This record gives sequence, C-alpha cells and structure tokens, in this order.
Amino acid sequence: MSLRTIALATVLSLLAAGGVLANTQPVVSNVVAAPVAHTGLVDITYDVADADGDPLFITLVYSINGGQSFDGECDAVSGEAGAGVVPGTQRTARWDAGADIGYVESNQLVVRVYADDGCGSIPAGFRRLDAGTFTMGSPAGELGRQSDEVQHEVQLTHGFDIQETEVTNQQFMELVQWAKDQGYVTATALSVVDNMGSTRELLDLDDSDCAIDYNAAAGQFSTTAPTLPVKEATWYGAAAYCDWLSLREGRTPAYDHVTWSCNAGAPYDARGYRLPTEAEWEYACRAGSTTAFCNGAITSTNCSPTDPNLAAVGWFSCNASSVVHAGAGKTANAAGLYDMHGNMWEFCNDWYGAYGTDTVVDPVGASSGTIRIRRGGSWVDGAAYCRSAARIGGEPPANSGHNIGFRLVKSVN
Repeated sequence: MSLRTIALATVLSLLAAGGVLANTQPVVSNVVAAPVAHTGLVDITYDVADADGDPLFITLVYSINGGQSFDGECDAVSGEAGAGVVPGTQRTARWDAGADIGYVESNQLVVRVYADDGCGSIPAGFRRLDAGTFTMGSPAGELGRQSDEVQHEVQLTHGFDIQETEVTNQQFMELVQWAKDQGYVTATALSVVDNMGSTRELLDLDDSDCAIDYNAAAGQFSTTAPTLPVKEATWYGAAAYCDWLSLREGRTPAYDHVTWSCNAGAPYDARGYRLPTEAEWEYACRAGSTTAFCNGAITSTNCSPTDPNLAAVGWFSCNASSVVHAGAGKTANAAGLYDMHGNMWEFCNDWYGAYGTDTVVDPVGASSGTIRIRRGGSWVDGAAYCRSAARIGGEPPANSGHNIGFRLVKSVN
C-alpha cells in the first residue's frame, strides 16, 4: 500500500470516542473529529473535566479497524494536545492523519482522546505500591545495626509509583538536554547549573566519574555509558530532574527552586515526580519483608564469606569488582524493584533526623537540616550498609559522588 494523503472527507469517516484513565479523573467527553477536505487533516474538539483543575497531558491515539484495537499515538498533532492543557470545554487539536498513517480505509478510523492528571496510569518503568503500614528501622541484634535505626510503626496513606531502577546516564542526558533547550538550566563543559530560581550546581560534569559530557559549541550532551546509573548529580540535580520530567509531561513540578522544599513541605500531596521520602524508600525496599534484606537475614558483614542473600539481590564490595553495574542485573524484590540493596546510594527527599518510637503517619523527616538522607548502600560498601534499615545522612545537598544516584516516585493522589 503506497502512502498518500487522504483526499476527500467521504474517504475518511472518523468515529470519535472519549477516553479516561484508570482513576476516572479527568474525564474526556464530547469528542468530535471532522476531516478538513482535500488535506488529510482532521480537526478534533473535546471537553475535559478535572476535579482539582490540574494542567493535563493530552494524548490522541488512533485505530484503523473501527476501534477493535488501537494501533498507535497520533504524532503529528498541534493545538491543545500534549503537555499543559487546561481543563475545559471545546478544546481543539489538529491531527495530520495523512502524515502519520497515509491511506486508511473509509469508515474504519477511530480517534480516542486520553487525559492524564498524574494519578491514573503507571509511568513506564515504574511499579505501583499501595498505601500501607510497616515497621521502619531495625531490631536490636540485627548484624550491622546502627543506633539511629530505631524501630517504629509507619502508616503511609498514599500509594505511589516508584522507578524500577536507578536513573541512568541515558535518561539523565536526554532530560537535561530537553531542560537546556527549554532554558531551565545553563551548561558549560564543567557543570550544569539550575536556572529555575537558583544557581545551584546540578551535575558535576568535570569530575572524572561523570559519564555525561557537554559540547558547548554544539549545545549537545552525550554519554559514554548509557545503561549505567548516573553519577555526580547533586541532591539539587536529582530534585531538578524530577521537575524536568514533570514539566515535560505537563505535570505540576514538586520543588520550589528557591527554598527547595517539596510541595511546600507536603511531599505526599505533590502532583509531579519527586524523590521518595525516607519512609517510602524503606517501605519499597522491604516490599513486605521484615529481615535485614528483602530476601532474608544478614549473615556476614565482610567477604569471607560473602553474604549470600545480599549477593543475590545487590552489587556491593564483595561482588561488584570495584565498578558500578547497569540496573536490573540482580534479582528484583517482591515489588519488582531492582538494586534497592547496593549498586548506588540513593538520595531521599528528607533532611536527616532522629527517629522516635511512636507511630507516625506520612513522615517527612526533619523540618530542616544540613544533610539529606541517602539509602541503600553501594558498590563500594559492605553488607551492613546495604540493609533495608541502614541510613546515612553524610551528604549536603550540594555534594555529588561516584556512588550516589537516585530513583523517582510519584504519589497516587
């Protein structure tokens, strides 16, 4: 079948259907698709309602078999589609169907409109965890236990989506390129700096451990290690990455780039991507387990012998061969998450602070501080630092490192 634009309105008889995401909000209705004669273009109008009025990400998909199955996304779309669409009536978009799909049999083309407010679908590469209650911290007598791992009950009242693996160089490179092109950052061969309310360094490009480079003359980033976790991002860089992804998808950014507070101190209610709270991180790492590791107890803190439970799920000083590894190289935990033990320390949202013994609901950590929590241990650390309860607050947010990375979460509100 040769490609050609659709010549006549009678050849393209579009059916239209509204689509809603799994949480039933936002709601799309009154979708009308009207061919523009002799052009291959289709004008689409629709209404979209959202209870809390968030900007939406609008996607159009098409079917060539009357709606029995949907074959792909409408790429050549202009108007009120993509990121930042405000809920309302008579929203309009134009689809160049001829450019996207060429000739289509008459009366078989269906267009569907989807709206995402950040609550419904699970992003690609993420896993959803339901709200729940767990015991945070470690029991007395656990090998490698530190005094700041006081056990206490935590109730998480929000489900959340969490990234399956740590953010890679490829992911960071692609998004920082987008952010630079949008004017959200400034870049030199030495550093990436915030341009959304601060001048904080986000990525230390001139450190030898950083695998991302910037060609100032071409205005382009590149990486020599696309599948490895990103190194030398500061905590500010991790938070900024969350906001770039939110902005690109039409979600509300979580962080204030002056105070660097997450959603005015209420991270669980944030609409955009963010770093996990320390409680969310441990809840996700444990994935229902109560032992030192997600798959069992800790048996050794050195390499003679190597702890077998940790060796099955994580890269650490005894098995990493002194290098960081690509994500998902070890067994996932029961939640489908990789490298929660070892490989890279992971930044959390919280300031470091002491635990109490009382039950807490949706904890956010200390109200202020000088160092941000990191969790999980790394490829250079022994087994004790890779336990589910192990916590360290040794890094100011302006610091980066060769063994510190991060993964994202998004609340299911």
